[in-house]
Amino acid sequence: MTDGLEVRPATPLDEPALLRLQLELRDHHRFLEPENPRYGVEREEWQRLLRESLQRDDRRFLVATFGGPYAASFSFRSFQNRGG
Repeated sequence: MTDGLEVRPATPLDEPALLRLQLELRDHHRFLEPENPRYGVEREEWQRLLRESLQRDDRRFLVATFGGPYAASFSFRSFQNRGG
């Protein structure tokens, strides 16, 4: 039984939706922190950074959908334990 929520690994086909979501979040945070240079990054650069992140072996992106449309995304990096 499912409640309509699906969480799955992102694929390259998810890039446009991920970019759209990240740009909306960027704009929201730009309003909150207008002096923060992170939120001044233009769309093309943001897209380049996202594409590079999606291709990295140490980064994972998950997307959540609810009945079809995207509801959220999550990314995380994996680190190797270097001892100590």
